[in-house]
Amino acid sequence: MIMTQEPILTARGLVKRYGRVTALDNADFDLYPGEILA
Repeated sequence: MIMTQEPILTARGLVKRYGRVTALDNADFDLYPGEILA
């Protein structure tokens, strides 16, 4: 799917840790108009 619009939400460098365990490291995320994510 090619997106030509600008994202309505952009997140860069996301990190999620549970104590000493890193579950997510340096993730990027873009949400475009009309997208539904769960």
